[in-house]
Amino acid sequence: MEIKVSNNDKTTIKSKEIEVVSLDIPVVNLLYPKENSYLVQYETIELEAEAYHDNGISHVKFFVNDSSLGIIDGNNTNRYTQVWINNAAAGIAEIKVEAVARSAATVGMDRVQVNIEGVVPGKK
Repeated sequence: MEIKVSNNDKTTIKSKEIEVVSLDIPVVNLLYPKENSYLVQYETIELEAEAYHDNGISHVKFFVNDSSLGIIDGNNTNRYTQVWINNAAAGIAEIKVEAVARSAATVGMDRVQVNIEGVVPGKK
């Protein structure tokens, strides 16, 4: 923003940068896995999400059944991945991703339920 003040004797121009902070929650989409997917127990799975906010993303967290898999710092691509060794019990599991906006610290979230197929040791 630039402000100009003048009178008969003197003119002054001052500049000041102003950050506009959006209080909207981040837009978050869990890309993989999809709702009701079937995942095999003990396989390594790459969870994938996208997150966007006008002021940028501070960090993203992935969860499986409310257990955090870690924190990923925000980036400029809006795409985030987290490797997960699927050690969930056979049955239904919830996968969730949360994104925290830079500046406003608002939180957006997406979640899906997946089916974990159990593995019997020694069987193929």
